[in-house]
Amino acid sequence: KGKLGCAYKYTSSQRTNSIDEQLKEYKKRDKNGHHQYEALRNIRREVRLINTSYNPFATIFPIFWLLGKRMWEPLLLVVVTLLMSFSIHISLFILTYTLFAVYFHRGQSNLFRSYCLYKEYYFWMVFTASSDIEAQKLLRGFDKKCSFKYSYVGPPEK
Repeated sequence: KGKLGCAYKYTSSQRTNSIDEQLKEYKKRDKNGHHQYEALRNIRREVRLINTSYNPFATIFPIFWLLGKRMWEPLLLVVVTLLMSFSIHISLFILTYTLFAVYFHRGQSNLFRSYCLYKEYYFWMVFTASSDIEAQKLLRGFDKKCSFKYSYVGPPEK
């Protein structure tokens, strides 16, 4: 018994062998090939997928990362701030760009999650998948009518 009041039980060798026989055809994949995803869905069943793994592109080129994620309001803020700092002094621009790089390095998942919440997408599911295609197929299995902005699985059922 542990702190939760649970007990561990061991299976018999006969049951272990039957489980092994059933799992022979199951393909085991490398755990490093999986990424953690968060699915956020709005009231119209539109889904945004967040790959929570680190993306170095967000640190090096935050403006292009924001463009790729289509986060228009934060993009406008970053561009205006960088232009203003560049117009004041080049060293201020370098400092500002460095601060943005550190911020995007540490909080890229939080930034994208917050932006999705701002756009009224709410938490639906947290799971792992090896690719965006597999993630969309998994979500489509739960809800046949969910749609994705950039769909790899086709349009939803009517």
